[in-house]
Amino acid sequence: MDNFDDFIEVKIFLTKNYDQFSFLPENRPVTGSCVGKSILRANLLADNPILVTPRREVLDGQNRLIFAKNNNLLIYYKIAMVTTREHISLLQNHDRWQLFNHAHFYKESPVYDFIADISEKYDLSLYFVIGCCDPTAGAADRFKNGEMVLTKSPTFLSNKFELLHEIISKIQSLLFICDTKKRFISTKFNRALWAFIDREDYDHNHLMHRIQTKPDTVFDILTINSETLIYESLEKLFGGKRKAPAKR
Repeated sequence: MDNFDDFIEVKIFLTKNYDQFSFLPENRPVTGSCVGKSILRANLLADNPILVTPRREVLDGQNRLIFAKNNNLLIYYKIAMVTTREHISLLQNHDRWQLFNHAHFYKESPVYDFIADISEKYDLSLYFVIGCCDPTAGAADRFKNGEMVLTKSPTFLSNKFELLHEIISKIQSLLFICDTKKRFISTKFNRALWAFIDREDYDHNHLMHRIQTKPDTVFDILTINSETLIYESLEKLFGGKRKAPAKR
């Protein structure tokens, strides 16, 4: 008795005759754009054939087919053996990777390890931490692609995150003491605060003192929904003057 599993031979076809395929009206509307970045990074279409009926109706892989057609790429397909159009909804069960999945995948990288550690240590979202470590456009995409770099040294960033954490913790304690349940610390507030503590004349002890002595002012700032206005309000609370960052 051999040690091999039983197998069946499945034929995979390849073609550029895209017009032979048709889309089922009950399937999801698609544009082909959501898989484009992945295919451009690495064309794995040969290992991910689309699934079609014997009449070449697409059961799974509409996005792959559209992108292949738009970019003149070979499309690989196989003909379903048991799947029918009634099973389409059962095929749509692939969970898109979240940022924490990418962080785990690249965890051997010191940059990714640093970002994941900061996120966990201070209970900050990965999106926020990534934006702080690399404020340039497309940082989240570079993170997903394993291309993330720090624009400042880890020591500098660690110190700044520590300051941020002290401020947030202070505000949270005031919110608890004053029982202001209608107030919360938003991501916009965190981003404006991150920009504020980067100013040249920033004095951490001074801001902490102002927060302690003017909690009502801080609570009012928490209700603001504009990052620019939050920054300007922090400026007034701090007592200094500086041009606000560009509106986002």
